Amino acid sequence: MTFIQYAAIAFALAGQQICETLGMTALFPPTLWPQLAEKRFSIVIGAFFFGNTIINSMVSTGAFEVLYGPEVIFSKIDTGRMPRMDELLMTVQEVITAAAAATQ
Repeated sequence: MTFIQYAAIAFALAGQQICETLGMTALFPPTLWPQLAEKRFSIVIGAFFFGNTIINSMVSTGAFEVLYGPEVIFSKIDTGRMPRMDELLMTVQEVITAAAAATQ
């Protein structure tokens, strides 16, 4: 499962508590929480199945690219493989650092 799926499930199960802990309750209308509680099961199932459908379609087409602005940081089509998480994080950090240095 992806980060977005985990985030949707966490928000469905404990969104109000998470927002209260982070001090973000003003960002959401108070009527959201009862509606969220009523549809909790549907949101969890939807995040799981819809997320997996998207992931499977992306994997089967080979469409995986990471971009920073117009710059391609990683392309599965070019390399023929998926990136490792540590490799991807290191590359993204290098690109962001270089971009920040270029603007100074």
